[in-house]
Amino acid sequence: MLAETWRLIDTGLLDGPTNMAIDEALLANFTPETSTPVLRLYGWSPPALSLGRFQKAAEVLDLDRCREAGVPIVRRITGGGVIYHAEVLTYSLVCSPSHLPAATSIKESFRHLTSFLLAFYRSLGLAAEYAVDLLPAGAAYRKEGERRLCRRA
Repeated sequence: MLAETWRLIDTGLLDGPTNMAIDEALLANFTPETSTPVLRLYGWSPPALSLGRFQKAAEVLDLDRCREAGVPIVRRITGGGVIYHAEVLTYSLVCSPSHLPAATSIKESFRHLTSFLLAFYRSLGLAAEYAVDLLPAGAAYRKEGERRLCRRA
């Protein structure tokens, strides 16, 4: 059954360890058969770096430089690369597959899960699109010249 109602939690600005602990607690206490899906909104204070679940900090960051700059490092329970969180609105979603329309791929599931963001941005008059949809046919999305705090040279 598709979920029409979601629980909204706005925790405001919190430090990195607290943000990650709340995300972990929401997931650990979620029962797919009976829990209402959750959308959590939050920010980061102070700014922090979050590592993907399987990343090795020493391989992707200059840890001494991060320490000298006073930039906290935390680990997310999800995969992906290093993210610098400063003045951004972050969201986390906790739901079961039964709360979503059937999807044929992870990318399609991602689109279902994040479509509310595009709709919200468009309601504000912004021309919001997925970056991959703006590419010419056959082109690949690649980040170039990205600067990351504390990254090894």
